[in-house]
Amino acid sequence: MLTIKNLTKRFGDNVLFKNVNHAFEEGKIIAVIGKNGAGKTTFFNTITKADNNFEGQVQYQGKSYQKINDLGYVPAELYFYPKITGIEYLNYFLFSRNLKNNGKIEHWNQLFQLPLQDYVDSYSTGMKKKLAIMGVLIQNNSIFIFDEPYNGLDIESCLLLDKIILKLKSSNKLVIISSHILASLYEISDQILLINNHEIKAFSDKKEFKQLNDLLIDKNIELAIEQLV
Repeated sequence: MLTIKNLTKRFGDNVLFKNVNHAFEEGKIIAVIGKNGAGKTTFFNTITKADNNFEGQVQYQGKSYQKINDLGYVPAELYFYPKITGIEYLNYFLFSRNLKNNGKIEHWNQLFQLPLQDYVDSYSTGMKKKLAIMGVLIQNNSIFIFDEPYNGLDIESCLLLDKIILKLKSSNKLVIISSHILASLYEISDQILLINNHEIKAFSDKKEFKQLNDLLIDKNIELAIEQLV
């Protein structure tokens, strides 16, 4: 289990979230939503320990950690080394965990259909996103964190990703995901964490999910739209 206790994150005098407590259970899909700048990516960087500058505790299996060896993270902003091929990129992910291919790459690429012998520089935005997702899938992680994974994907790939995420859940994996495509999150998530006004609130009743839209839309904006139409 992944747990956070009294988690507070500041940037100078600006507090993104304060005194957050939450337990993430295996076999669940947890969505993290909020307005731009609310702190979703920062929250993920805290969990992965990419950012260690926070107050409170983040623990895995009851212990603090510097790195979780079976955690796969796909950030919103992707970076690829120049002149690296798709297959070289994926082999690096296997090498980093001392894993052998054993058909994993070929299995996943039957779904993603990427030209793995080509340089990643030649890939489209959606192809790069699929390659990054493949990188964490071939590692057999226990925890998956996807920050805006639908960005750049076509409709078919979005539906495929939903099915993959649901399959990870059925395999007792923990999936933590953010997206601005709320309809998809409402459909697949077991719980939603809303980052709003320096707090992170948990919603576990699917009947409450669509009501979250009201918390994300400024009432003054709604009024302005009504006056324009």
